[in-house]
Amino acid sequence: MKDSEESYIKIIADKIGKPHKYCNTTSDDDKELGVKQFLYKMKDETEDEFRRRDWENDKLREKGWLKKIIEFNKWPLLFICGQLHTYSFKKLLVENKINAKILCESWDY
Repeated sequence: MKDSEESYIKIIADKIGKPHKYCNTTSDDDKELGVKQFLYKMKDETEDEFRRRDWENDKLREKGWLKKIIEFNKWPLLFICGQLHTYSFKKLLVENKINAKILCESWDY
């Protein structure tokens, strides 16, 4: 069974009769977007430089999420992402004329 079929969010959506879409990018999506699957710190690269490069890579992945949301085309929707993406992904949504509201800045389980 794939992750998208096993997630707690999918189980809850099914229980309450709401549509669900798993939005993580696939390796094909990543290739199209230019996302690197694994980043390694380069020789002579500072930790800050590596983190900045890693963050730029993550922001490319957000564009893949945006594409999947637009294709899903179910509104309103709830999108759950990691805390580091909360504001950058909201900004990307707003730049693409999608009204977005942050319901929770950081959640823990």
